[in-house]
Amino acid sequence: MNMFRKTACWLSDLGRVFRNEFRLITGDFGVLIFFVVLPLLYPVVYTLIYNPEVVRELPIAVVDNSRTAASRDFVRRAPEQLITDLG
Repeated sequence: MNMFRKTACWLSDLGRVFRNEFRLITGDFGVLIFFVVLPLLYPVVYTLIYNPEVVRELPIAVVDNSRTAASRDFVRRAPEQLITDLG
């Protein structure tokens, strides 16, 4: 029974700490911006900065080490199957 009381006391303390921290976070506007606005804004800014550096129309080469009929057929049909415009 003593173990159950200790566990209940520990959970009660944990709940009290959680409520206190939640009040502190929601009461401070700067902390609220840091936890809510910045995580939503960062991916947008990151995408806008690095979007022009995305590699497009990159030439490729196929090396056929297998030299089987299936691989030769695959290499022959590859230009027909390529997606040329992703954007």
